[in-house]
Amino acid sequence: MTKSIIGTLFIASVSVAALAWSFGVVELVATALMRTFVFYIGKKVVDFEERVSLITDNVITSRIFETDSGKFKFVDSQKCVFREKIQLFSFRIHTPFSLKGCVEFKNGTAKIEGRLPVGATLFFCMWLVRWATGCIGASIQGEGSMLSLLMLLFGWGVAALMYFPSVALERKRLLVVYDEMKQHLRN
Repeated sequence: MTKSIIGTLFIASVSVAALAWSFGVVELVATALMRTFVFYIGKKVVDFEERVSLITDNVITSRIFETDSGKFKFVDSQKCVFREKIQLFSFRIHTPFSLKGCVEFKNGTAKIEGRLPVGATLFFCMWLVRWATGCIGASIQGEGSMLSLLMLLFGWGVAALMYFPSVALERKRLLVVYDEMKQHLRN
């Protein structure tokens, strides 16, 4: 009974991971095309406010502006979405978690949010589920509890080594684009 539950959970996680991968491709294309809805979904990993002296009443909405590192588009006179330029074939560190940013300008304050991509996040969550179910299944079958625990720690460790440095790097990149956007609006 327990083996079938573990097997079912493993197969379900593989299926969800395949769907997450597919959604990740759609999400990447929507982000590249600056489709607004995609900038408001995903786990928030950047969230702060700052005082700014920008006048955004006369901005052109729906036009995509470009900076050295990224692109931004005003949804309306107070809301803007932005992202780093997508450079698939460049010599730099690529991560699976390129952040999407949005900013709301109101009463001299900018509220900045950066979100993780849903597809990549869900794919990595399923990675963790697959490692856990595989190791639990091996342990139940008598393959060695210590080896199963080590394999579980290995799988989760790889995920942690990809997630935390990636998010830290992408946060810096997103803030560079935000700073360039502010500079562009001041000119």
